[in-house]
Amino acid sequence: MQIKPLYLLLFVTLVLTSGTISGATLTEHTTEEWRSILALPENSTMLTGLQITLGISPDKYYLPQGTEVNISGTISSMFGPIKNTQIILARGNATSPVPVANLTSDESGEFSFTDLVNYSGVVRYQAWFDGSDLKGENLTKSYEVEITGIANTSAQNVSDPVQQKITEISSEETGEDPAESVDTDNSTEIQTENASELTLYGPESFFSGENITVSGSVTGNDNTPLPYVAVNIEMSGRDGEYSKIGDTVITDTTGTFTTSYYLTGPGPLSLRAVLYNQGKDLVSNIVTMQFDKTDDFLPRSRDRTDTRSIDADLNAVIIRPDENITISGWFSDGNGNGIPAGRLNLYWYNFADRIWDRYENCSEAITNDDGYYAFNVTGPNLTGVSYLSVVSKKEQTGKPLFSQVLPLIVRGPVENDTQILPAQLTVYSEPPEVKVNEKALITFTLSDPDGNPLADEPVTMYFSEDGFTWFMNGNENLTTRSDGTVTMADVPKTPGFHYYRGVYDGSDFFGPADSGILVLIITPSETGTDDIQVLNDTSDEWTG
Repeated sequence: MQIKPLYLLLFVTLVLTSGTISGATLTEHTTEEWRSILALPENSTMLTGLQITLGISPDKYYLPQGTEVNISGTISSMFGPIKNTQIILARGNATSPVPVANLTSDESGEFSFTDLVNYSGVVRYQAWFDGSDLKGENLTKSYEVEITGIANTSAQNVSDPVQQKITEISSEETGEDPAESVDTDNSTEIQTENASELTLYGPESFFSGENITVSGSVTGNDNTPLPYVAVNIEMSGRDGEYSKIGDTVITDTTGTFTTSYYLTGPGPLSLRAVLYNQGKDLVSNIVTMQFDKTDDFLPRSRDRTDTRSIDADLNAVIIRPDENITISGWFSDGNGNGIPAGRLNLYWYNFADRIWDRYENCSEAITNDDGYYAFNVTGPNLTGVSYLSVVSKKEQTGKPLFSQVLPLIVRGPVENDTQILPAQLTVYSEPPEVKVNEKALITFTLSDPDGNPLADEPVTMYFSEDGFTWFMNGNENLTTRSDGTVTMADVPKTPGFHYYRGVYDGSDFFGPADSGILVLIITPSETGTDDIQVLNDTSDEWTG
């Protein structure tokens, strides 16, 4: 059953829902209507769906020492901005950020801080909130924002002239505004004007989802390398026009640069490097890569929707450790069109820290003319379940856009691999909707392909109060009964939504299985505190 989005909570529900979804159909309501429906007092502190965003202006990775930057962000929950609340701004270098300022959000939930880049090297910023919507947690953190300070040398105050020339389509699709111009000293202007040769190198061919690395160099009139020069990489579209892809790259001390992207077909691609300097553009040679069309290059049809969205497919749901996987899909603009040259990242859920992290050693994917993208990456090496999602980080709304979540099961070696049969794991709630203080019995059923119950098999149960952050519920070693079931009970103490998911890691005879997400709707009754109980796997007695 599909659930319509309503503000942050239901957006997150859609983002994280994959597989089977159970629950009633929901309708859209305003914040005040939801307060009334859920019987929430006006002066209550609503942290459900708590989220902190953070950004930096100028939004550039390499900034000269002494550059003034503005760090700003917002704090909100599913009920809107959280106003007049204390925010801690943290800053760090190679180490984790530490507090440097205490800020207060305004009526719109926004906060800001002005800082000087006084470091040579990496500078990291993060916003903290002394509170959480998670049990046992008392601190919520934003994503870290990272920049790099450039030492004051002859190339100090390096401008980013290429950003001033970002094409309209590139600005629109990445969600980034063209960067403001930065005054430069004469040494940098002379160095840029002296650039006489820009060279680009790349592979001759590629396959869908391959991580392509391109490199190049910038030299001056006397053939000397030029460090700290801003270079754009552009890709030719179907119409022959070039548009910027990815971030601006900066040459190192040897005048060279390197960057990489995940690219896809269906045809050859042409790349070039461009250095802008007050209308005197220096353009590199063109690198044309032929597309190696493989048998698995079969993009599915794209749904034309009225919602800006990312959908994603995983070519395998069960793999061995470190086995290659391909995540592919479409990036749509909300007007029924695919987004060309769109920038996407692959994320996975970090259960240890309960946050979404960028997938290890994974660069950006660039969509083709039709909005199609592909990542071909090495899968996780830890056995068990992993959750992946494709993310557009730089949306015009200031909030990242997630695809649906893709469950991936990593299975260890077994002796009788050819005899492995698929297992099925389902989940339901009785009743499907409860009032506060009423008991809901959540039952997971494990069976073979013919529907016969699988007994004495371990099933791990996960619980979430926001559909975004997941906890292992109770004893992770609970095993199924003779009828293939394992059960947990929930006695909610506040209205809203609870989410449940089960995972079976598989055995020597049966493959892994994922139940999908079940959504329990909780309507008002009496107020109280949350309480989760687990039903003992051998009797009807309640524990914990």
